[in-house]
Amino acid sequence: LSVQIEKRTSAGFAFTGRYQFNARKDDQSSPVQNLYDRKSGWSRSSFVNPHSANMTFLYELPFGPGRRFLSSSFTGRHILGGWAFSGNANAFSGQPLRLQPTFNNTGGVIRAGALNVDLVPGVTAQVDNPTPSMWFNPAAFINPLDFTPGNGPRVDPVLRGPGQFNADLTLNKRIAAGGDRTRRGPERQRAALGHAPPQPRREISRDV
Repeated sequence: LSVQIEKRTSAGFAFTGRYQFNARKDDQSSPVQNLYDRKSGWSRSSFVNPHSANMTFLYELPFGPGRRFLSSSFTGRHILGGWAFSGNANAFSGQPLRLQPTFNNTGGVIRAGALNVDLVPGVTAQVDNPTPSMWFNPAAFINPLDFTPGNGPRVDPVLRGPGQFNADLTLNKRIAAGGDRTRRGPERQRAALGHAPPQPRREISRDV
């Protein structure tokens, strides 16, 4: 599902916003435990963000030739005119978590990286206030017995990693190049910010 909102440039302002929901599932974005029964590994894609949003905008300040204010004055033409703000922002929900046992004790019967964890019946994996050190309840999972496949899913259907956010804001000035031509001057100011918290530990070290 994808939704886009767009405002074409008018009065010096343009805006585009996009939202995407992705519920993709597969049996190949991470190793499948049983190669002879790939359907048993059908689960959420491990690399897809279920929710993502993007915004871009441009705002030209209303000063200088052809603008609302100071269109013919020296200040408007050479000092305040030609300036524009532009920016973009991106936000992503966390990717689905693939949890794995710390050790693969199947003697190579199940290839490295493909062994699933065991689920503990009646124990909820989600926590009320997740932190990098306690993103989920580790008591909800255990390592499978030796030479035994895990009974959990390839990718957890509920748990997701931390979301991410980044944004850029730029201030530019157009400079007259003679006649009706203009060129964009060097970026006067650029600011960037982002939020990408540490990823939680995904290995389960608890044995039966």
